[in-house]
Amino acid sequence: MIDIRPFMPGDLQGFRPQHHQAKEFAADNSVPTGLAWTALVNARPICCAGITECWPGRGYAWALLSEDAGPHLLVLTREIRSRFDETPFARIEMAVDADFIAGCRWAVLLGFELETPKPMAKFLPSGRAAYLYARTR
Repeated sequence: MIDIRPFMPGDLQGFRPQHHQAKEFAADNSVPTGLAWTALVNARPICCAGITECWPGRGYAWALLSEDAGPHLLVLTREIRSRFDETPFARIEMAVDADFIAGCRWAVLLGFELETPKPMAKFLPSGRAAYLYARTR
């Protein structure tokens, strides 16, 4: 059973991100701001996700999944997509590491469309390239 509650910065203490996100997690020491949630299984965070407002009507989505999130991905996808649907943002953007194929697929499952057919060079905190995805309404 997954419990979803508002995100708290302490949720990232001891968080073990999945392999493809480990470098970005280590490179970005900031605590996310904005509208955010934490999904817990047995009181342990398996996913932290949210949206930071860029300006009214436009937000930037972020998500960190733990090594243990895999078996819960269907429920997480439905929950996060539903929460994104309920936000006031007319446009939500999301960047995904260009080499993270599963992350690119997940962006589409969350309702995002690829906007950059070529990866954006040196976009991520680690200097890696990323694709930009967006969902609008």
